[in-house]
Amino acid sequence: YTFEGTNSNNGREMKYAGTVDSTFMTLSVNVTMPKNDLLGTWNLAKQDMATGKSPIILSWISTSSGITIPGVIDEPWPTKDAAALLGNLVLPPMLAKYLHTITFQEDGNIVASYSSTGKEGENTVSPANLAQYYIKDSKLFLQLNIDMILATIAANKTKASDTSVLLQFASLLSKGIPLNCEVKNGAAAVYADKDLILPLLNILSSEGIAELIITQVPTAQQDMVKAIFAQLPELIKTTTEFNAGLNLEKQ
Repeated sequence: YTFEGTNSNNGREMKYAGTVDSTFMTLSVNVTMPKNDLLGTWNLAKQDMATGKSPIILSWISTSSGITIPGVIDEPWPTKDAAALLGNLVLPPMLAKYLHTITFQEDGNIVASYSSTGKEGENTVSPANLAQYYIKDSKLFLQLNIDMILATIAANKTKASDTSVLLQFASLLSKGIPLNCEVKNGAAAVYADKDLILPLLNILSSEGIAELIITQVPTAQQDMVKAIFAQLPELIKTTTEFNAGLNLEKQ
């Protein structure tokens, strides 16, 4: 038997063809995404203190008295100002050590080059099929392949508790995470807003998940992250605006 066909969904086109006999099946699949402004490889945006441009998008407005961060902010500070400090000074150099580039491929895959240790000169490329994307209604939908991610975790002997965390997000991850996406003149802003972030923060602030995340943070920043998690429940209740994401530049 032979078979072939075409399937179109969310703008992407998948062509498949194959043969079947009593013992074997062969299958070839070719997936093509519609042309979009994200196709290609992107670097993190360069830090520019003069203009306020940062590789990280982070804005947080809350009606609470503020947030404290040991060693950085000792008195309650409005979340708006705290987010500006973290997004412009604290987090960008940390992120730049680990994440190098992000590539949006024509077949719908998202591939990143990164350093798992933050050491200069170390570069690893993530496997295909861990993350895919499609664009619909002016939103970038990020889809994560749960089975593939769990297999990668197992292959790298990551703690079993990591798997339980992923499963709690399985429904959202499989349907696609809706992100705002703005592309203009070789620059892209990809970010989540309050409607997506606050429900995720509620899950992340649970004791088990918070502890797991903290153990993955460099030792020097663990106290800072612990303090933030302890304040999350009250801050979530009083938040009126929250945006978080990345500013990218086309390579």
